[in-house]
Order: sequence, then structure tokens, then C-alpha cells
Amino acid sequence: MDWLGPASDPLKAERLEEHKNHYLAFKRVPVRTLVKFDDDGNVVESPRNVLPLKYLEELQRNQKLPICCRHPENHDLVSLFSSNADKAKGVPDIYIFICKERHDLGKGRIGEAHHRRFCVGGGTRPGWEVR
Repeated sequence: MDWLGPASDPLKAERLEEHKNHYLAFKRVPVRTLVKFDDDGNVVESPRNVLPLKYLEELQRNQKLPICCRHPENHDLVSLFSSNADKAKGVPDIYIFICKERHDLGKGRIGEAHHRRFCVGGGTRPGWEVR
């Protein structure tokens, strides 16, 4: 699970436990490689089949997040299957935006902040070429 990135031992252990039954769908990539931004961090182009614009807008508007986390252009993105059944169907259902800033998440947990999106229901799912 190299996509988890750098983290303190307590945080790494927590994330390994959380994702022990998940399977990589699309490898971790910088959001900037999927979406075009202008110099102010505004989305210029976001192909719908790659990444829905609403995912980015929701990060930008979430006032509960630290300021660095409201800038999707500074994040990486990874996609996971939550089960073998989803993996067999080829339908990823977990998308994690990863803020590359170092965060103190309390209780000795220091590392990148992960912001999750879950997809439910049928239909196509966002994805990118590099696996």
C-alpha cells in the first residue's frame, strides 16, 4: 500500500487496518495530471469521465477543512475497490483525495490528510488511464 504515503507509525497502522480489505483500482496520481487549473487554483477543464467537477468544488467549499486541504490542485488522488465483488465488476467505489501537506491529526498521528468520497449505485465511475 505504497499509495498511503508518509505517516507516523500510529497513523500508518490505523490506515493499514482501515484499508486491509480494499484493493487498488487506479494508482495515486497528482490531481494536476487529471484536471487543468489556472494560476489561481480554479478548474479550467475537468473531463467528466476522469473526475467530476463537483468532487473538486466540494473540497474547495468545505469550511471545516484546513485551508491547504481546500486546494485540490495540491492533492493526489487514489481510487479503491471496497470489496472483491467490486473489483470483479471493475467498479471502483472509494476515491481518496490526499493533501500532501503534513498534518498533526492528534494522538501522535502525523501525516497526509485523506478526504474520502464514496460512490454508490450503478453507472460508470471516474477513472484515469494510468493504473
